[in-house]
Amino acid sequence: MFWRSTAKSRDLADGSILLASQRSFRKLLLFWSLAILAVIATGLAIRQFELSVLSGERQLSFEEEIRTLKAQIAEISANNAVLRTEADELRGVIEGLKHHNGELVAANGQFMKANEELRDALERASLDLEIGAVTRSELERQIVVLNEQLKAIKQELEFAKAARKNR
Repeated sequence: MFWRSTAKSRDLADGSILLASQRSFRKLLLFWSLAILAVIATGLAIRQFELSVLSGERQLSFEEEIRTLKAQIAEISANNAVLRTEADELRGVIEGLKHHNGELVAANGQFMKANEELRDALERASLDLEIGAVTRSELERQIVVLNEQLKAIKQELEFAKAARKNR
């Protein structure tokens, strides 16, 4: 099988060698070579025409594009300058806010300290009030006890006076 395909390709190769020696094949080869050269020359001529004739139009369009790009660059530069100015202003505002924040932190610390002192004073005052209330209730209880003792002593005194009168 394999040897058959090589034999066929050898026959074809041998046949093309035989054809190359024929005069009509040479004419056909010359014709196609000239046709290919003509196509290549035509392509090169068209390209040269495009470069020479259309280059002026392209150059004008390129110049217009360059102008628009330069205008865009100028606009971007102006916007960049505005943005830089705004950024500088914002940096100043941020620095001011940081300074103000530092002052607020210090004031907050003082406020917290004063608040803590007030809480301590309030606790002491409420403790004093509780102690005062306990002391008052204790004193009221002692007054009640002393009043009862006083009543008992008065009764004994009246009893003793009554006993002296009766004697």
